[in-house]
Amino acid sequence: MAIISAIGRRALRVRLLIAMIYVLLVLGAVTMLYPLGLMIAGSNKSPVDTPDPKLIPPFLVNETALYQKFVEGLFNESLDALRTTSNIHVRSFAFVARQPWHDRYVLNLDGFYKIQFLQNRYGRTIENYNQTHGTRHACWNTVCLERTLPTAPDRTEAERSDWIEFARGVLNAFWIRASPEATPAYQAFLRAKYGDIAVFNRNYGTTYRSFEEIPLIVVPPSEGIGRSDWDSFIAGWKDPDTGQIHQIAAEHLRIDSIAFRYRDFLQQRYGSLTALNTALGTRFANWMEIQPPQQDFHYMAFRKNQRWLRWEFATRNYIAVFDYVVRHGRALFNTALDCGLLITLSLLVNPLAAYALSRYRLPSTYKVLLFLMLTMAFPPIVSQIPVFLMPRELYESAQIDGASEFRMFWQLTMSLSKPILAVIALNAFTAAYSNFMYALLICQDNRMWTLMPWLYQLQQASSQGVIFASLLVASVPTLLLFIFCQRIIMRGIVVPVEK
Repeated sequence: MAIISAIGRRALRVRLLIAMIYVLLVLGAVTMLYPLGLMIAGSNKSPVDTPDPKLIPPFLVNETALYQKFVEGLFNESLDALRTTSNIHVRSFAFVARQPWHDRYVLNLDGFYKIQFLQNRYGRTIENYNQTHGTRHACWNTVCLERTLPTAPDRTEAERSDWIEFARGVLNAFWIRASPEATPAYQAFLRAKYGDIAVFNRNYGTTYRSFEEIPLIVVPPSEGIGRSDWDSFIAGWKDPDTGQIHQIAAEHLRIDSIAFRYRDFLQQRYGSLTALNTALGTRFANWMEIQPPQQDFHYMAFRKNQRWLRWEFATRNYIAVFDYVVRHGRALFNTALDCGLLITLSLLVNPLAAYALSRYRLPSTYKVLLFLMLTMAFPPIVSQIPVFLMPRELYESAQIDGASEFRMFWQLTMSLSKPILAVIALNAFTAAYSNFMYALLICQDNRMWTLMPWLYQLQQASSQGVIFASLLVASVPTLLLFIFCQRIIMRGIVVPVEK
C-alpha cells in the first residue's frame, strides 16, 4: 500500500513535496556521479592536460589539445627534448631503428648548444648573455652554433671560449670531425700513447708499418678502442711519461650535425639563398637560420593519424596498468587465490557454525557466542551472528514432514540465508582484495604480493592519469561482485522471510 494515496497525490502541496524529493535524489546522484566522471576523465590524461578539470577530455573534441598530447608523447613528456630538437624555447607542451618516420626525432645541436649549454650557464634571458659576452643579440634566435671555431672579427673571445668548451667537453665526440691539417697531431698522439706500431696494430687489428701511415678518422667509430682514442684526442690526453698534453687544435675542429647536413643539401640544390627563398617561399636572411623541418613533418603525421591518436590517448593509461600488473610478479594469481580461499572459507564455516548454534541448544552456546564476540572484536561478522537465529518452528515442521538434517540445512537455512551469505561473500572479497598492509609488510617476497601492493608501486612512479586509471581498474572486480550480490541482498530485504 502506498504511503500517499492516489487522491492525496493530486494536491499541489503533495506534488511539490514529491518534486522536491526527486530534485534532492537527482542532486544526490550528481554529487556521486560527477566525481566518478572526473576520475574517468582524469584516467585519460597526462601532464599536459592534467590541470584541465573537464568531464570530457579536451583531446577528444579539440584538435589543438590532441596535437599537444601528440607532441608530448613524441618527446616522452620531456620539454628539454622538445626545446632542443625544435630549437625553440617553450614553457610547456600546451603551446600557443625500425620505427616509422613520424615516430622519430633528431636532436638539433643548435638547440642543444643554446638551451642546454648557454642558457644553463648564463640564464634564460638574452640580456645576461649579452652582458657577459659583449654582444647585442635581440633574442636567442640570433645566437647560433657555428660549424668551426668562430674567428670572425665581430666575434668575441667569450664566444670562442664557449664554443671550444662545448666542442671538447660537452658535445658527444661522435659529432666532432677534424680537418685534414690535424693528421700529424693525431699520429703524434697515437705514437705517444702506444709507443710501438706493433702494439697499435695488435690493439686495432691493423698492419701499418709506421704511425705516419695511419689516416685521420673521418667518421668516429661508435664503440671500441678507436672511439676511446678519438674521445681522448678531442678532449686532450696527457702523456704519463713526459707530461705533454696531446690534443687537436681548436681551429681544426669541425662540428657535424643534421642541421649542417641539411643546409649543405639545400645549398647544393638551390645554389644561393635567394634561389631557395624564391623556390620555397621563405624569407631566410642567412643559411644559419635554416633548421630541419622536423616540427612540420611531425604535424603532417599528426594530421593523418588523429583518429588513432585519440584511441591511443584514451586507452594508453589503462594499457600501462594492465601491462605493469600482468608482467610484475604473480599479482593476479595471488589475488584470485587469496580472495577465492577467503570467500570459500567464509561461506563454508560461517553457515555451518551459525546453523549449529541456532538449531541446537548446546550447553556452551552462549559461551561460544561470547568467545566469538571477544575474539572478533570489531569485524562486521559480529553483527551477522544474530541473523542466523532462525524460528525453530520451521525446523519442527520440516522434521514432521520427514526432512533430514542435511535437507533442513540446505533447503531451509541456506535458502533463507542467501542475502546474508551474499553480504559475507562481498565482505570477504573486499577484505581480501583490498588487503594492502598485510601483503606489503608481511610478505617480504614480492612474488607473493597481491594486486594492491603492485598498484601502489606503480602509482609511486606514474602520472596522475595512470593513478586514476589504476584506481578504476582496481574497482572493477568489486563493482561486478557487488552487482551480482545486490539482487540477492535486495530480494532478501523486499521479499518476506517466511512464505
